[in-house]
Amino acid sequence: MWHRHSCLCGVSPDSRDCKRSRIRGFGLSTDKSVCATSVPGLRRQAGRLNKVVRNAGVAEPFAMSPNRVTIITPWIRRVPVMMAAMQVSGAISSCSKAAVMNQQHAGTELERIVTDELRWDPRLDASKVVVSADGASVTLAGSVRSYFERCRAEALARGVRGVVDVQNALDIRLTIGDYRTDSTLERLATDILESLPAMPSERPRVTVCDGWLTLDGVVESAARKRTIENAFLHIAGIRGLTNRIDIVPRSKNAEAKRAFEEAVSRSAHLTVADLHAEVSGATIAVHGTVGSCVEHDALLDLACCAPGIAQVEDHIIVRPRTAEQVDAT
Repeated sequence: MWHRHSCLCGVSPDSRDCKRSRIRGFGLSTDKSVCATSVPGLRRQAGRLNKVVRNAGVAEPFAMSPNRVTIITPWIRRVPVMMAAMQVSGAISSCSKAAVMNQQHAGTELERIVTDELRWDPRLDASKVVVSADGASVTLAGSVRSYFERCRAEALARGVRGVVDVQNALDIRLTIGDYRTDSTLERLATDILESLPAMPSERPRVTVCDGWLTLDGVVESAARKRTIENAFLHIAGIRGLTNRIDIVPRSKNAEAKRAFEEAVSRSAHLTVADLHAEVSGATIAVHGTVGSCVEHDALLDLACCAPGIAQVEDHIIVRPRTAEQVDAT
């Protein structure tokens, strides 16, 4: 019969016999202790087990002193201390390694899928594009030959199932045939602005510096601002674009929230969970969960069209759907 706080090897914790004993397994009950020197690494393994169960919100099973490890919770009784600690810590370590390996495998697979998608489109030369993935977030690096290809690569990556975010770090390296002087680019961009329909009487202005376009002016909606920006995609020689156009809505936004939610319900391409919109002044904040970046962008486009809205706040969560959920929809 074990007495309270006696060493499980049956001798005093300070005894040399205890230190020389080799304990390979033993039945335990509450408030029993084992000499810390009787099993190599026992304190370390018991400490790891304490940390595991503490993180899970369970009371720690072991109390540790310099010379003794004591069992203090009933649920651990009749479990060998060394075996329990080694098995639990070993399982946690294995699970952590497996999770890292699975994440790396998923990232590699996503990189391959996005790369295949970029190379599939004949409008894009993706031979110098490098795709990397961190979880479901994708980064595009390397170089392309035009501003259009840079924007197209990002749009294609955002359209891949499973992608939740895209960072575009692509450089534009113009070919000799696509190079244009700033004056030529400014004239081409001005002609495009003049040709756009339904523009305000005072059209936006464009300036060019080292191939970089800057837009200034005033329009009445965020949707019109985006339309003007997209009109310059196909001009050869552009290195980038900054859109500084201001939005001054003409209509009131009293019905903006209702009109936006009705537009979402009419869309055949959107499945939004927990949709919620908040309007404050000329700003609409959009909340909800969608299954892809394509749906995310489409939802923001609808918000830009809401009457009286000048700014859209993006609080949308992208959570990719499983194959079963896609088939169900």
